[in-house]
Amino acid sequence: MNFTLLDAGNYTGIVLESFKCYLWIEWPEEEVIATSGVLEIGSDLVESSFVQDVRVSFTTDFDWRTMEEWASPPWAWLVIEANFTLYSGAEGESYQMEPYYPMIVECLPPGYLNRTVEMAFSIVNLGASQANVSTTVTYNISGRLLTYRSWRIYNITAFYPALGFMSLEDLIQWPYELLYWNEPLMPPPLLNVSWAEEGSQWTDYVSGLAAQYDVNANGTFGFREAVLADRRVLLATYGFDYLVNKTEVYEEPNWWYLYFIRGPYHVTWSYENETGALMSIVWAEDLTSGMREFHEEDWYIEEESKTLSVLMTVKNASFEFGEELLPVVVLKSAEASPSKVAVGGHVELSVEVANEGDAKARGVLVRWESASFSGEHEETVDIDPGASVTVTFTLRAEEVGNATIEVFVYFEDELVGQKTLAVTIFMPVVLRSAKLSSDEVLKGRTVDLLVEVANEGGEEARGVKVRWESASFSGEQEQEVNIAPGSTATVTFTLKAEELGNATITVRVLYAGEIVGQDELTITVSEAVQPTPATTTAITTGAVAGAISAGVS
Repeated sequence: MNFTLLDAGNYTGIVLESFKCYLWIEWPEEEVIATSGVLEIGSDLVESSFVQDVRVSFTTDFDWRTMEEWASPPWAWLVIEANFTLYSGAEGESYQMEPYYPMIVECLPPGYLNRTVEMAFSIVNLGASQANVSTTVTYNISGRLLTYRSWRIYNITAFYPALGFMSLEDLIQWPYELLYWNEPLMPPPLLNVSWAEEGSQWTDYVSGLAAQYDVNANGTFGFREAVLADRRVLLATYGFDYLVNKTEVYEEPNWWYLYFIRGPYHVTWSYENETGALMSIVWAEDLTSGMREFHEEDWYIEEESKTLSVLMTVKNASFEFGEELLPVVVLKSAEASPSKVAVGGHVELSVEVANEGDAKARGVLVRWESASFSGEHEETVDIDPGASVTVTFTLRAEEVGNATIEVFVYFEDELVGQKTLAVTIFMPVVLRSAKLSSDEVLKGRTVDLLVEVANEGGEEARGVKVRWESASFSGEQEQEVNIAPGSTATVTFTLKAEELGNATITVRVLYAGEIVGQDELTITVSEAVQPTPATTTAITTGAVAGAISAGVS
C-alpha cells in the first residue's frame, strides 16, 4: 500500500490516521470475505509517503455455492477505506475517504490450482454434417466433485476451434480475453473430413488471419503415432501457435491509457485417424499483461501474468479405436544370496520381472515358497511397458539341510514365470572340542571339563546350552552362553568323582532346541590309598610319582 501526496493545497499537514483493506463480493449475497482489519498509522503525508505491505486474510470459508453454476471462481472487489486528519492551522479536521475500488481479485477455493478436469462427450444425434453433443465436465478439487453439463450442435465437416462464444479471429483481435478463460480453444469433438484437405485449409486460414491483422500466428497440420489409453493410434494433429504482442494506447484531454499483452500461446488438437474422434489436447501459454492509466493527475498501474501447461488425453471410450496394446510379463532373473546360510540367518531373494509389451502391466504377483524358510511370501507390482522391476524378499532360514526356494510370477491369474533356487542351510553352532584336565581321578576329588563351542554363522548365537551327563560324577551340569559371529567360547565345568571304575561323560551342545554337537569322554575313578605305618616310607619316597599316577587334583 502506497499513500503519496501529490498536492497538499492549503493544508500544512495531512495525517493518515488509519486505513483498512478488504475483499467484498456481491453474490450470492453482499459480504466481506477477507480483511486486513483497521491499521492505525499516524503518518503525515506532507513529510513523506507512506508505504507498507498489507496482509488481507480470509475471514470465512470458501462458499462453494459460487461455483455450483459456473466452473469459474468468484471475483471480489478490493476495497480501501482510510481516515485522515487535515491541518491548516493548529487544529485539524477529520476526513473519511470514500471507499476506493482499485481492482478485482479472483478468489480460488483450496486445491483449485491442483484440480483435475474430466470431459465426457456423448453424441445425442449424429447426421452427415452435424452432431448434437452433450458435454459433461467434472472438476475434482481436493476431493470435491463439481459437475457441469451443456449441449451444442457442432459442424463436423470443418475444423473450427473457438473459445466459448469467441472465434479464433476474435481472439487474434482481442488477445487479452485469453487471460479470463480457464480452458483452451475447443474444436468439434468429432470430425468427418478429408484430413489432408482440411489440414491445408486450416493452415491457409491461420496464415490469412495473421496477414490480415499483422500478427505472428501459425497453423500446422500433420500425422503422428501415439499410445493413448493403452492403444496405439494414428492421430491427425492440428496446431496453433500465436506469439501475442499487442499494445493499445488511448488519449483524451486529462486522460491517457495504455494496455499491453505479450507472450506465447500454443494449442494442438489430435483426432484418431479412423473414427475422427478428438483424442488429445496440448495447451500451453505464458502471457504477461499490464495497463497504465493517467487520469486527472492520478496514475493507475496494473500487471499480471498467466502461465500453464496442460495435457489432456482420452481416458476411455465406448467404441473401438486404434490397436489394443498388451503387456508381456516375463521373469528375467531370480537370485538368492548367500547360497549358504546358517539356521536363523537371512537370505536376500531378488526377483527381476520385466514388461516386454506395449501396455502397462498392473497387478503382477511375485511369490516364493519353501518349507525351509519363513518371511513375507508375495508382493504385487505394476510395470510400465519396456521397464523392469526388482522385487526383494528377506527370508529367514529355519531348517538345516539342502533347501529349495520356488519362485513364481503370475499375471492376470496365469503363471508366466517360475524358477527353482538351491540354498544350503547349516547349523552355525558347532562343538569344536571337549576334554578333561586328567584321564584319571581319585574318588571324592575333582576334575575340570573344558568344552569349546564355535559360532560359524553371520549373526550372534544366543542361548547356546552346553551340558554334560555322567552317573559317576556330580556338579553343575549345564551352562548357557552367547557367542558372537565368527567367535568361539570355552565353557568350563568342575566335576566331582563319586563312583569307582571306568566312567563315561557325555557332552552335548544345544542350540535353537536341537542338539548340534555331542562327544563322549572316558576317565578312570580310583580309590585313594590310605596310609599305614608299614607303607609310610614307600609313600613318602614315592610321593611325587604316586600323586601324578593317581591323578590327585
